[in-house]
Amino acid sequence: NTPMKTKITSLITAGILGTSLASQAATIVYQSDFTGSTVGDAGLESSGSNSGIWNVDTVNDRLNFSASFSTSRATVNNTVGFQSDLITLDVTFNQLGSGTAFTIGLVDADDNRNNGNDFLDTFGQPYAIAFQTDGTSENANSNDDVLMFHNESTTIALSDAQGDITYGQDTTLSITVTANSFSYSLNGAPATTGAITFDTSKNYMFAAYANRGTAAAGSYISNITISVPEPSSTALLGLGGLALALRRRRS
Repeated sequence: NTPMKTKITSLITAGILGTSLASQAATIVYQSDFTGSTVGDAGLESSGSNSGIWNVDTVNDRLNFSASFSTSRATVNNTVGFQSDLITLDVTFNQLGSGTAFTIGLVDADDNRNNGNDFLDTFGQPYAIAFQTDGTSENANSNDDVLMFHNESTTIALSDAQGDITYGQDTTLSITVTANSFSYSLNGAPATTGAITFDTSKNYMFAAYANRGTAAAGSYISNITISVPEPSSTALLGLGGLALALRRRRS
């Protein structure tokens, strides 16, 4: 089998990641486009209930969610967490119809959770920020695809300003979070931003949850990328200047 294009053990320098990181270069800490055979090969693990399952579609190079029953559900996540003051998650996914629902985002890697339930559920679930489709947080705009935040006790709807996804079409989702702000975007639209008190000292990992019936068969994720910023060139120049000054003082 062809090895998966999964980059976990080393940090890989990327280019500029659009407006989410402004003009700052980024480092990719995890990436997979599923050109391989198993979930484990991609540095992920999956668990489910009532025949819900995530598995790799080796023909189309993507991560499929399949469900046999109306109560089928499953979670997939990284096996290793990471920490940064700024994190960007980019995911491409396709929800075939209203027969399924996704929750896709970042969760505390060190917190316990019940994989039989959505990790945005209030009871017994981890610290997380995620985009939820076909959720219960519909507001006056009649949008029910919402960026959500769960602080281990309460689930908060942050924004649905990007509107709803289109069933059966690939959706590109981008979420960026810092200690005091969030932004998210669908399909490259100008990012929606807002204020948040977010604990960036925790270790985070990618997670996706899916549930519901047979219409879910074939819904998939085709790419996952997690990025953190590189040290800015200004900071590096500052350190260089400090080193030069110390050298002159010693001489």
